Amino acid sequence: MQNFLINGYLVLQPISLDANFHSSIFTQTLSIFNDEGNPGNNILPRIPQLQNVFNDPVVSGALESLLGPKYTMQPHRFPHLTKPGTEDQPWHKDSYFLYPKPLRHHQLRYVMAMYYLHH
Repeated sequence: MQNFLINGYLVLQPISLDANFHSSIFTQTLSIFNDEGNPGNNILPRIPQLQNVFNDPVVSGALESLLGPKYTMQPHRFPHLTKPGTEDQPWHKDSYFLYPKPLRHHQLRYVMAMYYLHH
């Protein structure tokens, strides 16, 4: 967790998920994008196996260490697809514009988790 405190991010390698799992997620995701377009916040209901990423002991352990044992997951799970020959998405953070509480707080309240599919 010291790396998170210093750098503000962690790169985690799930230990319970093999190459076949990631390949399956990649194939399912690409199929949805090609057939229907971006599913938006419906990616988890469309590919329920994605929950296995968050259930992995390394990932769930890090989330519990940062947020506590009774953390909740927000419903925002928007997938991004960068096609070959196109520019990457610019660096960004999700906004809490007009959120009634301060964004900076001494107690960590939110983390943004990203799962990168590479094939």
